[in-house]
Amino acid sequence: PDGVVFLIVGGAFAAARAAATRSGPRAARHGAAAAAAAAALRFAAPVLLLLGPYAVWKVAYYGDLLPNTYYAKSGGSSYWSQGFFYLALYARAYLSSALLALGIAALLRRRGGLLAEPRSAGALLALVFVAAYALGFVARVGGDFMYARFLIPIVPLVYFAGEAGMRALLEERRLPLGILVAGLLLLVSHEKSRRDALFLHPDGGRLGSSGVRGVADEHWYWSHDDGGLTLIERHERIGRALGRYFEGEPVKVLLGGQASLGYYARFAVCIEYAGLTDPEIARMPIDTRGRPGHEKGPSLEDLARRSVHFQFLKRPLDPAFYRLANFRVDGGAVRGEMFHYDRPMMERIRARFRDEVEFVDFPAFLDSWIEEMPEMPLAEIETGYEEFRSFYFLHNHDPRREGRILSERSLRRSPPPAP
Repeated sequence: PDGVVFLIVGGAFAAARAAATRSGPRAARHGAAAAAAAAALRFAAPVLLLLGPYAVWKVAYYGDLLPNTYYAKSGGSSYWSQGFFYLALYARAYLSSALLALGIAALLRRRGGLLAEPRSAGALLALVFVAAYALGFVARVGGDFMYARFLIPIVPLVYFAGEAGMRALLEERRLPLGILVAGLLLLVSHEKSRRDALFLHPDGGRLGSSGVRGVADEHWYWSHDDGGLTLIERHERIGRALGRYFEGEPVKVLLGGQASLGYYARFAVCIEYAGLTDPEIARMPIDTRGRPGHEKGPSLEDLARRSVHFQFLKRPLDPAFYRLANFRVDGGAVRGEMFHYDRPMMERIRARFRDEVEFVDFPAFLDSWIEEMPEMPLAEIETGYEEFRSFYFLHNHDPRREGRILSERSLRRSPPPAP
């Protein structure tokens, strides 16, 4: 909802300028306050007419006025240290942004009548927009994990204010103005290499998805050549191949990254790991601040409770061997981690793709485990049952196997008979 910053600043500026430039007998009768109120109303009216019905529909349809990403990225919290780092990282590459200082200097030199003259009023509005957005939104929420993305809306305003400052301070001084423009052109041509250097290892290699303090060059990461394919192309191939296995199945998959895997696989239900599209995960509390937009995530218990089946191309949350499944893709294998075992679905997949998929037949594994129970200590039976209950019994009706485990556990818990 960062656009609200521009609405508030724009409305306040319209009101202030109307009060500062009032003229004529009508304005004299009603005074500055009335002129300001009328200007604010004129500014707000189209916004309310256009966005008011949309807001009503949004609450009725989604149940909330704010977008899900507001909660997923903890927009109501402050993360100033990361936010100022995000601003500084941008400035380290784009030195031409310092042109903004000329706009500030020009306004300070002019002092009075800033709102009355159109050129100075425009420069002032651009500067207020930049300050309000950069500090009130970007710095407060901790910036973003994508380099520079949150600053794009104000980049044109930075250079507009800088140009206004150049005109005001140097318009009559052709030689200094020409030198400054030439210097800016040389500087801009160098900024791309400065930007790329931010994401290089000391040995010259590129930083990966974690970037610098969680801020990454996402465009490079997803579009660079990785063994003949970009990561997007690789996800497309894998996604289309996995989609064949799960076609027609009510599979629920946990996704990370850009979620492109789910787009191409057409899984029945996709849950985004960081909560960008999931209201439950988005509203989880944050214990420790970290990479913006990636600070939340479900536990194994959450995923089992919600009957999520798989995740792919990620480090397993639980490396137990019976949770892993391999699907043949392009002559290799893609590993998936199961969060619960759906016996009917896995039996159908095995029947259709017997030679193309490998996973542990969990009911058969349970049978062998149950046969070994008499040799196990009680603690191992307790731990095993709790794991199997979450992974299997809560999702599959199997009273015979569960009953044997519970009977053995109950027998072990019973006190020995008195001598």
